[in-house]
Amino acid sequence: RISVFDWGRSELNTAKHHAGLPPAERELREKFWPIWKRGPLRLLYDAMWLYCTQFQPAPRAEVEFSVFDEDTLDASDGIGRAVAPLEPTEGPMTLPLGALSGFGSANTSASAIEVEIERSEPPAGSRLAEIWHITVHGVSNLPRMDCCSASDPRVHVTIGGAAQAFTPVVYNDNDAKFGSRLDFGIARRDVYDAMFRMVSLTAGRKIEP
Repeated sequence: RISVFDWGRSELNTAKHHAGLPPAERELREKFWPIWKRGPLRLLYDAMWLYCTQFQPAPRAEVEFSVFDEDTLDASDGIGRAVAPLEPTEGPMTLPLGALSGFGSANTSASAIEVEIERSEPPAGSRLAEIWHITVHGVSNLPRMDCCSASDPRVHVTIGGAAQAFTPVVYNDNDAKFGSRLDFGIARRDVYDAMFRMVSLTAGRKIEP
């Protein structure tokens, strides 16, 4: 037996059963059925958003490293950013931090971030076209962003303006060591397009990536 639960009630309705209900009962179900469908649609939207932000196919792109001073009660402070091509680095490399757009101008003239970029081949038959491993080793000489202590840095890593991942926060350390490897998968274009075709069929109209 299959039951669909909704606010304490469950019912598996069919077109035949629905047609045989009294008018008041049919009206009740016709009123709330579109409302109920918003729940699964919201789940589908969230799943699609997560997939697109993590696996969206992208041309050979750049990797952006954005360093923030994480705050608990207030919005986090932007410290600086660095950009590198999406290609293997053959070991750690150090990048100077520049200004982070949209935030005040922190003094990052002596600040730097140490990172490493590696690439792995997906297994045969994988839905991924590429697998990238980006390690954030650490930051150095960060400006002090808090009035009573050193900064609490966290690094946001973005590939091609879409896929994102984050390091943990290191508290009270302007020369923080992260040692965090962040893994990114880029979906094959045919897999990505097939997913949107399936969603379009489900929705009854064309859904664009």
